[in-house]
Amino acid sequence: WYRELREDYNVSRSYHEGFCEWYIKRKAPDSVRQILAYSIFFFGVYLWTNIQLSILLIELGSVGYILIVLYEWIQKLRMKKQKTN
Repeated sequence: WYRELREDYNVSRSYHEGFCEWYIKRKAPDSVRQILAYSIFFFGVYLWTNIQLSILLIELGSVGYILIVLYEWIQKLRMKKQKTN
């Protein structure tokens, strides 16, 4: 089985075509192709939601930092105002 597959690969492959790519294109049954398509799709969805989540966390962190800096600045102004009175 392996020798036949290897001979078929050596005869019918394209110039820069690797074994996995050749197998998926020419020899793999439809069920394997379908599983790969679903896997790639769901992995893409996972990456997109992960990127969205990381962007949201960065935005929330930035807003939180700005609010903390503003709060400290207002506290300093109040302290200066109390010292002058």
